[in-house]
Amino acid sequence: MMSKRIGENILTLRRQNNLTQKDVATILKISNRAVSKWEKGQSYPNMEHLDELSRVFGVSIDCLMHGEGEKL
Repeated sequence: MMSKRIGENILTLRRQNNLTQKDVATILKISNRAVSKWEKGQSYPNMEHLDELSRVFGVSIDCLMHGEGEKL
């Protein structure tokens, strides 16, 4: 269940920042397929990727994981 929530939050934040899955994948140096799996709740990012995503989207890791918190 947690991976689905994280995925939904990543999808929302990615769209709010006008980024494609490929854009996010390029920034993180991973495949866009990995980003797709995160957004579908099939897997979730490791701590290193969560940290980088929080910087990219300008939110806390807590916001990425729970959809709560303030923008940085």
